[in-house]
Amino acid sequence: MSELPSSADQKYHLRVLVIDDDTMQLDYLSILLRSVGIQDIICAEDANLAVTHLDSLEKPIHLIICDLVMPTMDGFDFLWELAKRASQIPLIIVSAQAQEVRHSAALVAQLKSLNLIGELEKPIDRDQFFALIQTQIG
Repeated sequence: MSELPSSADQKYHLRVLVIDDDTMQLDYLSILLRSVGIQDIICAEDANLAVTHLDSLEKPIHLIICDLVMPTMDGFDFLWELAKRASQIPLIIVSAQAQEVRHSAALVAQLKSLNLIGELEKPIDRDQFFALIQTQIG
């Protein structure tokens, strides 16, 4: 298991935007982030709201965690929105979709020069999640 959970007493000054239409997933990801000392978490239940956050926040976002399948604007459309903004915010894609779909999203992110640091299958494996988070706080 990853070393990160033991560092929960340490606070990291990262602002993380988590985008998922499933409130249980939002809660779970928030719990995982807090367990490693990340307290500044913005949850968006759809990608439209996430875009609004990106455009209106005064403080920068340091990491984005985004689901692929959501109503109104899906994760692929959100990737296009990030590309329009020339975003270099580190990005983690999470999805219960088949590996091929996650790979397609990763390819879109790469072609659009986004800063994709990983993609995870739901249900999210804690160790894999912590390994990706470690790259941002390590």
